[in-house]
Amino acid sequence: MSTTIFNREIKRLIISENHPVLEYVNEKFKNSRKHKNYYGFFDDFLFKYGILTLGYSPTLNGNKYVPYINCSRNNIFREEKGITDLSNKAHSSTECQKIIAGYLIEHLKYLKVWNFENWNPELNYEKTS
Repeated sequence: MSTTIFNREIKRLIISENHPVLEYVNEKFKNSRKHKNYYGFFDDFLFKYGILTLGYSPTLNGNKYVPYINCSRNNIFREEKGITDLSNKAHSSTECQKIIAGYLIEHLKYLKVWNFENWNPELNYEKTS
């Protein structure tokens, strides 16, 4: 899976926002010697916060995909456990990458740096009804 569009979109969104969590995450990325792109970084970084995978699945009708997030029971975004589609329709791979990047930035902006620094995966962070 090519992640060029995702990386470009994340970089654009992080730079255009003035938010402590986005600055914190971007510093973590810059200080990461393991990752050369944002997609690999987020895949690894968010895993420890209960975000298992981000990606897009092909549909049966050709070159269209549905972007999704897969979360563990306790996750920093307070999503339900399992796979959640990020769109109710299929898109090109380029659009999927933009949707995933937008989703990440919007959900990160709801958090505080404290959430990352004091994360406890044993606590129940699920949404309450």
